[in-house]
Amino acid sequence: MEQQNVTGAGKNIIIRNLYKNQKIRRVLATLLNEDIRNKIKSNLFSKNNLPTLSKNFEVELNEYYRPGLEQLKSITGLSIDHWIQTPTQKTP
Repeated sequence: MEQQNVTGAGKNIIIRNLYKNQKIRRVLATLLNEDIRNKIKSNLFSKNNLPTLSKNFEVELNEYYRPGLEQLKSITGLSIDHWIQTPTQKTP
């Protein structure tokens, strides 16, 4: 399954802190067109800097949310099994 809306983290602490400021982001969004913003993001952000969850914490979160997800699945009839899988069941 192709990932959607994949995020990146700032390559350094200054970039990360500036990006948190909504006012700066709004000003840049109005001043710069989308192509320029995308080029800036590709240079200043990296998917390699994203934090990762420990396997134990991921298992804990999966078990915590499993009952709610099972209920959502039964109410909506949607296939959300990929959300319910444990880390060892996940496919790349």
